[in-house]
Amino acid sequence: MFNYNRANRVHFCFTSLETPSKPRSASVYFVNESSTILTWLVPEITGTPNNVWYDVNCRLSCEYVRGCEKETCKSDINGQVTGEGLKTTIFTLANLASFVNYTCKITAKNRVSKIAAAKTQASESERSVTYVTLTTKGTGKLI
Repeated sequence: MFNYNRANRVHFCFTSLETPSKPRSASVYFVNESSTILTWLVPEITGTPNNVWYDVNCRLSCEYVRGCEKETCKSDINGQVTGEGLKTTIFTLANLASFVNYTCKITAKNRVSKIAAAKTQASESERSVTYVTLTTKGTGKLI
């Protein structure tokens, strides 16, 4: 977008380039022994109204929590589940292990997220991230 002044010079008008705020009201909609459904609301600040997408990364809770003992997180279980470029505010995770704590990181992104991350030399802005924790259920005894 540009404007012309009286001397026929071009002036560029830039709108604020802003990354989205974090997804709101993230929660576990459903959970059983091996799957869960996560839901959330669109961020309060989207930066670009119709161009927000989400990345979801779920891991064993100890991988996101500092000082967690590996034994309490059952580190032998492969617990990473990822969804990238999601255009919806609902995500289903399957093939989870029973009786395990997971933490899911939901990141809102828009067209300027990569530019902002490069300027701050960070992989993503914590301003755009929210976390949900859950524990899967089980049908048998926990050993």
